[in-house]
Amino acid sequence: MELTPDQKGGIAELAIAWKAARLGIVVSRPMTEGARDDLIFDWRHGLQRVQCKWAREVAGAVVVRPY
Repeated sequence: MELTPDQKGGIAELAIAWKAARLGIVVSRPMTEGARDDLIFDWRHGLQRVQCKWAREVAGAVVVRPY
C-alpha cells in the first residue's frame, strides 16, 4: 500500500518527536492544525519551531534536512 503525503508526514512527526524525547528534549505540539510548525522543541536556552516533512533512517539515525 502506498502511503499518502499526510501519512508520511505523520510518521515523520512521530519519529522525530520520539528521537528528540529520547535525547531529553521536551517536545510540544500546537493545539490546532494549520500552524507554521508541527512540533516545538523546548531547549534549555529557548523554544524552536520544527516543521516535519518526511525523514529516513540511516544506520539508526533519523536523517533530517533542517531549513
